[in-house]
Amino acid sequence: MEALPGYVEGQVPQNAFDALLSRTAAHISATHPHARVLLERFVESQKAPAYNALDAFKEPPKAIDRYPAYTARPSSSWRADPDPLTAVKQAFVMELFEAIRREDDEHIGLLIQHNIVTANTTSQSRQTPLLEAISMKCISIVKQLLNLGADPDAFGTVLSFDVYLQTPHVPESVIRTLPLRSPLMHASSIGSLPIVKLLMEPPYCANDALVAPDGQIALRIASDNGHRAIVEYLPSRRAGHLLRFKHQNARNIALAKRAMQAIAYYVKVIIWGIPRLFLWSLPKHMIVLPVIKSCKKCWAERDKFGSWCKRQFIETPKKVWNWIRSIPRAIKAVCQGMWRFGRVTLPRWAKYLAFWSWELVTTHIPRATRAVLHWLWEGAQLLGQSIWNIFLKILSFLHTTFEAIVTFLRNVSLKDIRNGLYDLILVTFITFPTSLWLWIKKIENAFYQSMVTLFGQVGSVLHLIVALSVWAVMFIPTKLWSILVALGNSIAKAVREVVVWINPKA
Repeated sequence: MEALPGYVEGQVPQNAFDALLSRTAAHISATHPHARVLLERFVESQKAPAYNALDAFKEPPKAIDRYPAYTARPSSSWRADPDPLTAVKQAFVMELFEAIRREDDEHIGLLIQHNIVTANTTSQSRQTPLLEAISMKCISIVKQLLNLGADPDAFGTVLSFDVYLQTPHVPESVIRTLPLRSPLMHASSIGSLPIVKLLMEPPYCANDALVAPDGQIALRIASDNGHRAIVEYLPSRRAGHLLRFKHQNARNIALAKRAMQAIAYYVKVIIWGIPRLFLWSLPKHMIVLPVIKSCKKCWAERDKFGSWCKRQFIETPKKVWNWIRSIPRAIKAVCQGMWRFGRVTLPRWAKYLAFWSWELVTTHIPRATRAVLHWLWEGAQLLGQSIWNIFLKILSFLHTTFEAIVTFLRNVSLKDIRNGLYDLILVTFITFPTSLWLWIKKIENAFYQSMVTLFGQVGSVLHLIVALSVWAVMFIPTKLWSILVALGNSIAKAVREVVVWINPKA
């Protein structure tokens, strides 16, 4: 037998549980230097006490059932050092889930058998061990957890391993948005038929009729993800229709509500706000109140009115005489200004106008024309390409239909004909109108370039005025269109739910 190296002589090899403690201590060794001692004390406290008649009614210590939270200091982040007991519990929970990701069944068994955690202990993101094992698609770990007491119907959040690697500590705001799923739902979503069968069959017998808070059931999740084998295996269920419709239409309802509120505010501003501004607020603060203030001031200083009239009576003839004396000087200044305008200003303006006209004709108008022609060329290309695509789809649909008739549906199925018709409708009524609308929206850019090229900064102001005018005219139609789109989406989802109610495996 080969002798051991000198640096390991006299050392006792670690057993599996010591290796587990060493690996767990690594999670908190940076913040707690004596992590191993803390872990050993906690493990010792979790052991069942020896039998004693006096302690017959004393409850045994409880295992960790969820990821423990702690209250950090106001100025600290989530990485602040928690108290030792909380840190120990967090380390054991993290080690449980890391053991699941490593597919380390030995460490999983040791953690649960030593009354440290349970098979239903949730992680920081409220994910159960069973859901984590299903995410790893490890059927042996799934079976081990079930045998150790994992609840096959317990709901929990689903956090992918890639997301966990990017953000090990998931913010609470993100956790609230994660959907709650049962193990069977999660297995159906990832398409693992062996795990679905393991959960459904005795002795575990998972309940496939459970409805998630968003209305989803295992059958619908498998169907939405295209796992037809699981859909055929699961029994037909009609449940959660209203909840699904409500959850899926929450965004549409919010969009329609915001659009209606915007329309109401816009109408209020147009009908009440603007008229009130010009007919009440501006006259009140610019005419009525200043006049009232002036009258009050005059009344308050009415004793000075006589002296003021006397002073004006004396000074008025002097002012009139000074004005008459200034008339010749004013006439001379006007004549000099007209002479200067005719000799200097007018020729300069004429020269500038000539240069601007020449530049307008030779440079600005060609550039503006080029921008408009470029926009028209894009529209012509789009129109030609769209018509060609529609023509090809029509030919494809006619060819598929003709081949189905000739071969009596031997080479082509009704599903192929339906798909061809669907593609034709999609290109004609969805793709082409959408592309055409995007092209029409580009007219704003072409108009802006033309105005700036022709008139410079004045063109920018003109473009802004036109854009605001168009926005004011199109505001209500745009919001009404948003409401119609949201209503159409809601109707489509309602029709889908009716189809699912008729055929649960659709």
